[in-house]
Amino acid sequence: MKNIYFTIVLLFTSCCCCAQNNKIKELVYEMKTFSKTDTAYYKILNLKTNAIPELINLLNDTDVTIVMDDCFHVRYKTGDLAFLLIDVIEQIPYFVVTHRQYDSFDPRKYCNISEEILCNVVRSDRQTFQQQYSKYFYGVERKKILKYRYKK
Repeated sequence: MKNIYFTIVLLFTSCCCCAQNNKIKELVYEMKTFSKTDTAYYKILNLKTNAIPELINLLNDTDVTIVMDDCFHVRYKTGDLAFLLIDVIEQIPYFVVTHRQYDSFDPRKYCNISEEILCNVVRSDRQTFQQQYSKYFYGVERKKILKYRYKK
């Protein structure tokens, strides 16, 4: 009887998790702008860190969206939006994740530091960045950083 109960709970949990993941992916595809006025953007942000695992899965997605990159006047790819959403939900410590230092950016080339990281790191090797961020997100280093951030 305990095995049946455990199996039912496990199936229910995995179904809910998959439904949540598909919901986030659908919301990313529904985004029209990258702003708080966009309903899909707002719904993803409201999920807070619960959205990050699925956003990590989307980092490697190169499907073109309708959301415009105001810095370069091109359409973002799904993975680009996943990266930017993760950075808004929980600021990415770029050095810890990529092992590259980003103290400043060139305002003549990029709109902000996130755009520079997006261009020079994420877009150049999506799979590597996805692996690096996943390792950080599920690892000890993130726990240390979060403990320090919220210590106050």
